[in-house]
Amino acid sequence: MEGRIWSLGALLMIGLLFCCVDAEDPVGNVNLTPFEKWISAYECLQNTSLACPGNFQLTEHGNMSISSSETTNYCNSGCASHTRTVLQCLFYVKQDYVFMNKATIHDINSTISEGCKNGIPGFTGSTLIASNAGKAYESKGTAIIFATVAWSFFTLMSI
Repeated sequence: MEGRIWSLGALLMIGLLFCCVDAEDPVGNVNLTPFEKWISAYECLQNTSLACPGNFQLTEHGNMSISSSETTNYCNSGCASHTRTVLQCLFYVKQDYVFMNKATIHDINSTISEGCKNGIPGFTGSTLIASNAGKAYESKGTAIIFATVAWSFFTLMSI
C-alpha cells in the first residue's frame, strides 16, 4: 500500500513538471510565477531565424551589433521583423524584462525603428537606451524617503 502511494506521488510530480510550462510556445504560458517568467523569457530569446546571422540575433545582452554598413541587410532580410517577434514574445511573458545592458524592450524596439528608417543608415552598433528618470523606485534616496514617510505614518497612526 505504501509503495502505491509513493508511485502515485512520483507520477503526480512528474506530471506537474511537464504540464505547466510549454517550451515550444512561451507566449502560451499564463499566470506564471516569477521563476517561470524568466524561463519563458529565456525561451523567447532562443527563437532564432536562419535569415539572421549570429551577430544579428538578439541576446540577453541586448546589444544591437549592427554597423551602419549592415543596416540595409538587417532591415530588408527579415531580421528586424524577427527581432520584433522575439521582443513581442518577451513582452507577453515578462513585460518588465531588462537586458544586461539596461535596455528595455521598448529601447530595443526604438533602436530598430530608428535604425531602419527609409534611406537612413541609422545603426551605430549600440542600443539607444532611454533615460531611467521615470523609475524613481530604483533610486536609493527615494526608497529611504518613502521608508521614512511610511514609518512616520505608522508611528502617528499608532498614537
